[in-house]
Amino acid sequence: MGNYAGYDENYDLMENDFVKAFEQMIPTMKKVIGGDTVYGIYDREKCLKFYNNQVINAKMEPGMKIPKTMIAYECMEKGVSLEKVTPKEAMGISVKTFALPVFDEKHNVVGSVAIAKSLYLQEEIKGYTDTIFNSIQHLTEAVSEVSTNVQEVAAGTNDILSQIINTNERAKGTNEIVNIISNVAKQTNLLGLNASIESSRAGEFGKGFGVVATEIRKLAVSSRDSAKEISDRLEGIRNSIESVTEKINKSNDSFQTQVGTIEEISAFIQELNSLAISLMEKTTDLV
Repeated sequence: MGNYAGYDENYDLMENDFVKAFEQMIPTMKKVIGGDTVYGIYDREKCLKFYNNQVINAKMEPGMKIPKTMIAYECMEKGVSLEKVTPKEAMGISVKTFALPVFDEKHNVVGSVAIAKSLYLQEEIKGYTDTIFNSIQHLTEAVSEVSTNVQEVAAGTNDILSQIINTNERAKGTNEIVNIISNVAKQTNLLGLNASIESSRAGEFGKGFGVVATEIRKLAVSSRDSAKEISDRLEGIRNSIESVTEKINKSNDSFQTQVGTIEEISAFIQELNSLAISLMEKTTDLV
């Protein structure tokens, strides 16, 4: 509580050393603290001097009675320095006020001085910081989603590549079947040739056998041609598979590069996010 016991109602507050020093310092404080500030000097009941400002435009002038809710009054009642933030809803602009009690030679509270500063700039900076922070949050989510999609596509590509390689191996296995068919065709052709020779030797009795030998040779030629056609088609399939495999490998390499790039971007965004959080904390301290 402020000490009023020995208070002299005729005390000239404007002659108080602290008040005179405070008033002399106002021009300097305006330069240091900024122009959007107001300064007030009060005795126990009313405002003695008030240095207003167009930015804050406080509803106070010399001679006006001090409301009990005013921080300049509260600091006299408590006898201690106080600070208070007045929200934008009350004055149209947020203001931070510092009030200090003034004592006489007997340490009686004889008045107070107050400095009020606009928080417009700090709040504007905080607004920008909040916007940056929210933008970074959205960007982080977007990059994370893209990274997940790329990784899923890369995983799917690996599965397709594995299946294509497996198909290629199976296609290579059909070569053995084609070789068997070719060998059978050769053996059948040889058998037909031998049968023709034996039919010729048998003369009239071998004519029927000769017809069979001719059909066997036709079958051998047909089997050989079919085997060659199958071989050619399988070769085309293998070439296509190898071409697709090569392209998928290149795409997979590209996906891996993209994943690495996205991870670098994500790390950079996390760094920006940390800076934004730090900036938010600092702007909160300013307010």
